[in-house]
Amino acid sequence: MEPENIWCARPRVYFAGKISHGAGDWRMAALGRNRPASVGGSDINDLKRVFDPNYAVDCGGFLYHGPFFVACDHGCAHGPATHGAGHNDCTEVTKDVETTRECVFQASLARIAGADFVFSYINETDCFGTIFELGAARKARTPIFLLFGPNLTPAQREDLWFVARSGLVLGGNIPEAFERALAPDERRTRQPDEPLLCGLKSEGRAGLDGAPQALFHTH
Repeated sequence: MEPENIWCARPRVYFAGKISHGAGDWRMAALGRNRPASVGGSDINDLKRVFDPNYAVDCGGFLYHGPFFVACDHGCAHGPATHGAGHNDCTEVTKDVETTRECVFQASLARIAGADFVFSYINETDCFGTIFELGAARKARTPIFLLFGPNLTPAQREDLWFVARSGLVLGGNIPEAFERALAPDERRTRQPDEPLLCGLKSEGRAGLDGAPQALFHTH
């Protein structure tokens, strides 16, 4: 049976990739004038949306489903290992770094699982959080669309072959790739596939869990 809402008219989209402060974030190229990723203000309830896994923003043709960042003109919530929601002097969303990280982690996993698809942009090789997000999407059976950026060398792009296997790799620039990902026909064909056993299923001996055992044995 086909998964529900996988090609719904207004899908929930999670944007996996490195986070930068302000207009320099790559998501802005996909979102255009919409900037739903930034959540902030003087109202603490507004700031708490950063960690609300059910919060989404209507962008017309789709719903932005995360991640959300703390909006601050100073960029206080941004920096290495902050996910755009770091503890800072301007907005105290949580009380300490570890609590903030746990909230970001749990909210991100829930949003990935609840998304209709993940759109990921990789333009650097130290995108450790992004790679984990793609693994989480695979586990949740959330379809993935990937775009590799121009900063990657051919050798680096080749090194990312394992990551590329997680979804459909698109070409073009960010707006073009995202437009293609939004196409209903494209999403209809990107249901998460069954794992390939590369011909070993009939050759290996089934283990207790039904999976083939390794064909290599020690003596």
